[in-house]
Amino acid sequence: MKAAIQRVSASVAVVLVLAGCAAAGPTITNPAYTENHYQAFVNGQVRLDCELACSGNWGSNRREAKTLYETHRWKELVSKVMEIGYGKDLTYFYLGRAAEGLGFFGAAETYYGLAMRATPCAGVINTCDGLNFPHDITYRLPILKPAQADAANKLAVQAVSPSVAQPAKTVNTNTNGIPEKQGGDARRNDQVVDLKTVTSLSPQTEATPTKTTASPAHPRYIPKGDKGDSITALIDKFRRIDELAKDEFTKRATIEARTKELQSKEYRFLFSRNTNYGFKAPIARYDAESEVLKIDLELIYRTFILNSQNSVPPKYFTLSLLERHSGTNYVGQNGFGARFNVRSIVSNEYGLALENFGTSGLADDMWTPILSTTLPLPPAAAKAMKSDLMFYVDAALISTDSAKGNVLQDVEKANATSSDPTEVLFARSFLLARVKEVGVFRKSTGEILAWKTLP
Repeated sequence: MKAAIQRVSASVAVVLVLAGCAAAGPTITNPAYTENHYQAFVNGQVRLDCELACSGNWGSNRREAKTLYETHRWKELVSKVMEIGYGKDLTYFYLGRAAEGLGFFGAAETYYGLAMRATPCAGVINTCDGLNFPHDITYRLPILKPAQADAANKLAVQAVSPSVAQPAKTVNTNTNGIPEKQGGDARRNDQVVDLKTVTSLSPQTEATPTKTTASPAHPRYIPKGDKGDSITALIDKFRRIDELAKDEFTKRATIEARTKELQSKEYRFLFSRNTNYGFKAPIARYDAESEVLKIDLELIYRTFILNSQNSVPPKYFTLSLLERHSGTNYVGQNGFGARFNVRSIVSNEYGLALENFGTSGLADDMWTPILSTTLPLPPAAAKAMKSDLMFYVDAALISTDSAKGNVLQDVEKANATSSDPTEVLFARSFLLARVKEVGVFRKSTGEILAWKTLP
């Protein structure tokens, strides 16, 4: 009897293993597209209903799918995801990002919505491959509407222009109905459009402005409820990596892998500032004569003395994202024996050190604006706007000299005196980053008022 039970258990285990290696393929919600999965994809009709039974197969293909995503090989990514049919927020996000990259913005919105409701990849074992949900989904959704409008306008111009109109072509497809890489056509919202044209409409390939851009006719938004990434949490993670680097029992490959994992994605940081204060002038100040609100978000040039390691300490322009203050009181005494009450304050500052700004030949505490803009507003509106301003920065973290550590640090102390019985310890912790975009938005609505992209 016991042997029989063992044989049954072994059989069940084999069945489960085989089931985990299955490939169910996609579920097509519209029967009209049953024979052409790619047409179903571009019209938002693909569903991924296989979970446990396809988990093993997806696990074997995760690395390849991540590579296709990172290299923007969208059609191959779609084919891989649909071939397996594994349903998670990650796989629906892949479909959404591929649809967006190919110019199928309506389908992208559908798949992003499905990703928000799908089973999360960040379970007991995190299989999100460096992506952060729902943040990465809500970050992309506001991009779709303006891009969709631009695509519609361009298609409308093509439709009425005899020099642009093209006859439909025969398309060579693979087993999933995916058009071949070059020269094919694909259906987008039941219209025939050239794939090269669609690719050119992708937000990834649009020219980016190098100057501050005001809010356009189709405004951009920070998604409601989006809190952005935590600079303090990231700094804590890098500090732990720096500590591991000092451990003689930890392999260099382990350190490099953990560092690469944190640096493999872009981050969005949301932060507020006291707009009535700035390093040289208030960040936001109103000119009543011309009725404009002037906004200048500044960078400060700093030397990180704690990262010198017997060499020249690194110097960068820095963008402060967060300050935390704590304080205590004690009784102090000067050299003449006079006693007085001292207020001791510790100011912790966290932010980014910008790799893509000039860093040579400057003195500490030099400053320069990273974002400058003016908003024409009447006095009452400007007064309300000042208290409603927040900022965001999109950045990719990059490697520093491993001997100097990933976290750039600096300390500075102002001692108390009998005439000014306050001592302040400034402790600064920054991560080296390449900033992609910085902007200002309204906290109440999320509307982005102005932004600037950086090379």
